[in-house]
Amino acid sequence: MFKNSLFAGIISFLFISVSLFSQENWYQPFEGNADGLNITIHLHKSQKRFWGSVALQKINAADPSEICYFLDGSLNEANGINLSKVGEEDAIINGTVSGDMFSGTIMLSGEHQSFSLKAINVTQYQPFQLVLRNADMKLFPDNPSSPSALIEYALLFPESGASSIFIDAVSGFYGLQSSTIKQTPSKTIDIEIEAFFNQYKELANIGGEMSPSFQWVKSVQSSIVFNSADLVCLHRSTYVFTGGAHGMKHSSFGLFEVSTSKKLLISDVFIEGFQEEINHRLTAKLKSERGLTETELLSSNGYFVDAIESNENFYLSPTGIGFYYNSYEIAPYSTGHTNLFLPFSEIVHLLKPEIKSLMAF
Repeated sequence: MFKNSLFAGIISFLFISVSLFSQENWYQPFEGNADGLNITIHLHKSQKRFWGSVALQKINAADPSEICYFLDGSLNEANGINLSKVGEEDAIINGTVSGDMFSGTIMLSGEHQSFSLKAINVTQYQPFQLVLRNADMKLFPDNPSSPSALIEYALLFPESGASSIFIDAVSGFYGLQSSTIKQTPSKTIDIEIEAFFNQYKELANIGGEMSPSFQWVKSVQSSIVFNSADLVCLHRSTYVFTGGAHGMKHSSFGLFEVSTSKKLLISDVFIEGFQEEINHRLTAKLKSERGLTETELLSSNGYFVDAIESNENFYLSPTGIGFYYNSYEIAPYSTGHTNLFLPFSEIVHLLKPEIKSLMAF
């Protein structure tokens, strides 16, 4: 029995090592603790580019603190991984992957803190495959200076062992057609690429001079925020430019119960009557982050509303639940997106018992 377990452990280690270093594209979650912190990182790689999320939780119960950041990064010249908060330049994580370990430093409160995280065993989460598709097309194929359209997808799909219903649910969340046994995720994405190019071709019939507005770009990327055998939370990030003053970015989140393939609503997560407390906490959180007092109005400081309400664009992380508001939803484009995170230490009493059970609270 011991020999079999040892053999299985060696095979698992070799599988992780081979899969991470022999492939240009992969997804792997890591977890561990360092100097009073629990750390979970969901890391995605495409060639030399990395992205994902990190959840941090202080172990000290007297001073609880939970954080969740979305990450973007790349390989440095020494083949180390540099990860920054999305939208920021300075790296907060610097590390390397060796075997089944991700080791390095993380910047917290202005100080570098060392960590060493172990790859989570595949039996503890839902395995996903990273599917990449990209293409470009000239508006006028015979003109060397023709504007062009560029489209790229980097999406995570449940691996082939998952139920077809779950795969279809994820495809639907991405805005793709439902797949079939004969239609792979790549083929499903190709259908969307073809539709994008067909729209672009119509510009060739517009008279007048060519202009930069004829240069189209679309990028769709997904990542995992939470992943267990029972629950999966996906993040879809989209950027589209089809002319105008600027492109449009949009983030959406989907929380799925794996056994039923159901995309959960916020009412599936929180107990009845949760809105009053959650809305109060969201409003207070935003005012605090903007340096406003309790009596100051959000509408006098660039927002469309004075009270923030929970929405269905929420995400579940190992350390809390966040609510995301895209541009124009509660504030103008110039204000940017609004991401409000509520740690479990503040809201665990509002979770439904079944959610607590699935999360092992």
